[in-house]
Amino acid sequence: MQDHHLIRSLLIELLRNNQPEFGARLKQRLISACIAQGLETFSEREYGYSKFSQYLLGSHGDIVSITRPEGAGDILVSLATSAAPATRIGAQAIPVTTHKKIKNDVWQAFANPDPRRKRYLSRTTAQVLHFLGDEDNGVRREIAAAPEAFVEIQPISGAEQLTWMREFLSSLDLRPSERSPLEALLASPYSSQLNAIFTKALAAHSAPWKEFRVKRIIQFIEEWAATNHIAVDRLFLPSPTAHPLGAINVRTEVTSRQQAIKLLDLVTDDDVANLIMPTIVATILIRSRT
Repeated sequence: MQDHHLIRSLLIELLRNNQPEFGARLKQRLISACIAQGLETFSEREYGYSKFSQYLLGSHGDIVSITRPEGAGDILVSLATSAAPATRIGAQAIPVTTHKKIKNDVWQAFANPDPRRKRYLSRTTAQVLHFLGDEDNGVRREIAAAPEAFVEIQPISGAEQLTWMREFLSSLDLRPSERSPLEALLASPYSSQLNAIFTKALAAHSAPWKEFRVKRIIQFIEEWAATNHIAVDRLFLPSPTAHPLGAINVRTEVTSRQQAIKLLDLVTDDDVANLIMPTIVATILIRSRT
């Protein structure tokens, strides 16, 4: 199992200049990055998660943001706007966290205006429970059995989030040829996918837009918490403990033999028997004849 802080630093490096990134692609890049550093290959199952998306939200929900497609398809992963810049040490980058972050399940409940999904905050645990409107499952029955223990979350409407996007766009000094494609995007109904495309299309203005959006969402959540008598601190992640830089053991040199051994972990036994071993044997035989 990899060190938690090293995985965080690799995720930040992988996403910094290439986001949003599809989940499957990000996982493959993370595996390759671990191998290149001479580390064990990555698997979310070693951390107790059955899916990569669950691992990202459960272990790194404060530094990544996940956008789910409205239908079938892969998730899109981005760095959270609040993810702090990293301090480089050799080949690794150590994230520096400077302030509190809204818990990811709370953030997603407010920011994703899916009208089919019902969301409730537990007054006891401050965790978000959700279910589809027509589902009859354990979560729905739990809430119905003790309605006073939960408060329904009304997400920020798509119309309001579109208003934010238009407000931000109007504040930019852009040429007509730059503004027109962005305005055309905002003629579509709001969705998480639309926001991801809009953010990427903003190019150099994407970081200010993320900061603008984060402030508006946090303000909305804080007002909702006050109205519903929820202590807003319960909606934030706990402050991370400092990670001593000297405690990080960074390996930057990997021999070809070590890298080959790591790569073998990624293939099946059948691939080893049918593809890799015959190639190795043939190479040895050819060398023995020369």
